[in-house]
Amino acid sequence: METRKVQYTGSSTTISLPKEWADEHGVEAGMQLALYPAENGELIIGAEQTDDGDPPEVCVEGRSATVVQQTVKSLYAIGNDTFTLTADGGFDREQRRAAARAATNLVGLEVRNESETELVLTTVFDAAAVSIERTVLQLQYTTLSMHQDAIHGLIDGNEERANRVAKRWNDAERRFLVAENCFQRTLTDVEQLDRLGHSRPDIFDQYATARHLADVGEQAQRIATLVGSEAMVEKPWPDEFERFARESRHLTEQAVDDVLSSDEPPYETVRTCRKLVDDISELRRRLYRENEVTYGRSVAVGSLERTAREAVKIAERAVQASLRR
Repeated sequence: METRKVQYTGSSTTISLPKEWADEHGVEAGMQLALYPAENGELIIGAEQTDDGDPPEVCVEGRSATVVQQTVKSLYAIGNDTFTLTADGGFDREQRRAAARAATNLVGLEVRNESETELVLTTVFDAAAVSIERTVLQLQYTTLSMHQDAIHGLIDGNEERANRVAKRWNDAERRFLVAENCFQRTLTDVEQLDRLGHSRPDIFDQYATARHLADVGEQAQRIATLVGSEAMVEKPWPDEFERFARESRHLTEQAVDDVLSSDEPPYETVRTCRKLVDDISELRRRLYRENEVTYGRSVAVGSLERTAREAVKIAERAVQASLRR
C-alpha cells in the first residue's frame, strides 16, 4: 500500500498518482480517469475503459450436445456479454439445437448470428434492471417448492408431485446462473457493482446463498427420483421425517432472510439448524439400528440431512453478513 499527501490548490483538491501505476496503465497528462466512490470510504480510480478485444471464442468441434450446452452455460455464468462458438468443420444438427436450447433456458441470452462454422450468442437483458437480491428470493421460492413436492411425493407415493420437481429444475438453474452472472461481472466491472447497488461483500453473500439454494434444489431432485422406483419399499415413514423436512425448509427461508436483511447476528438460527442436522443424523442411525433402512430410505434421509446442512451454511453466512453491516 502507498500513501499520498492531499494538497489544496485554489478551489481544487490534488493528490498525486504513483508513477509506476500511471506508466503501467498508460496514464498521461490531460487524460480522463474514472472515479468510483464507495460507501465504505474507498475511492476506486480506473484508467479510461477501452475495448478489451474480441469476445471469447470457444471451439466445440466434435463435442457432444451436452458439452456444447455446458459451454454456453459456463460462458454466460462468468459474465460475458457476447461469445462465439466455432466449429471449422461445421456444426451438426444436435450441436445447434443444444446451443439454441441453452440460450432459451438462460435469462436474456439469444443466438444473434449463425453461420456454418460460427454461432454468436449475446445477452440482451438490461443489467441495470437485474436485482441479485430478488433473484435469490425467487430461487429460494423455487427450490423450497421443489423440496416440498419431493417430500410429499415420497411420503404419499404421488408421482405427479415428484414429476414437478424435475420440471422446475430448469427454472432453478436459470435463476442461479443469473446470480452467478451478476457476481462474476462485479469482479471486473465497477459500474456493474454500482448498478446492483450493493458492496462486493454483499454481492458475494447473495451469490453464495444462491449456490446453497441450488444445492437444496439438487437434493430435492434426488429425493424425487425415488418416487415410484424399485428402491422404495412400501413402509410408513417415521413421523419425524416429514417434520424434519418441514423444519429444514422453514430454517432455510429464515436463514436467507437473515443474509439479506438481518442487522443482528442470527446465532440462534445457526444453533437451531445445527440441532436439526443432529436430529436427522440420529434418525438415520436409529433406522439402521432397528433394521428399518432400505436403499431408498438411506438416500432420502441422507438428502434431507444435506438439505439441513445447507441451511446451516446459509445461517453462518448470515452471521458474517450481519457483522459487516
